[in-house]
Amino acid sequence: MTNSKIQQQVSTLLDKINSGAMTVQQLQNAYANTENHADVTDEQHEDLVEAITTQMRKAYPSVANKKFGPINRDSRQKLEEYLADLRSRFDLSQNGHKTKVKVGGDVIKGETLVNDYISYRNQETKVMCHLFFAQKDHEAPRQLHVVMNELKAWGQNDSERIFPETSFDEACAAFEDYLKRVLRGELPE
Repeated sequence: MTNSKIQQQVSTLLDKINSGAMTVQQLQNAYANTENHADVTDEQHEDLVEAITTQMRKAYPSVANKKFGPINRDSRQKLEEYLADLRSRFDLSQNGHKTKVKVGGDVIKGETLVNDYISYRNQETKVMCHLFFAQKDHEAPRQLHVVMNELKAWGQNDSERIFPETSFDEACAAFEDYLKRVLRGELPE
């Protein structure tokens, strides 16, 4: 097949996928065809897989989770690895919050797509710090938030920094700065 014919077919298929008119079976077939079509360029393949994945996650989330894994798998894995590293370098035994990767309540309520976090709360001062991945919906970018706040003044004295998902190391450095301050018993600025 010629490049222009493939280009036209890919463009038509992308339009159909993005319209939301395809059934789950049609999306699965499109995915299988995309994986097996030798004439599709790498860039076209990536565009098709991204569109199919996004549409399946929107319209058929349980099927998408079975096929592609949970949408938050990568963020949870990064946080779990980072938390293991933190545990090797800091004494987190006095954490007033469970020392594990947690899912935010807004995900449980269905108000947001992704909110995976780790946190530390000083039991004496009730000051907390959090590092979390957040993504409101499929169209929103996934971001990293680093927050330090007083439990009794949630939203009032927050020190918050927001990073793009690609700046994980930078967000971790900011979290460690907050964590050290919380461990020392300092209050947010």
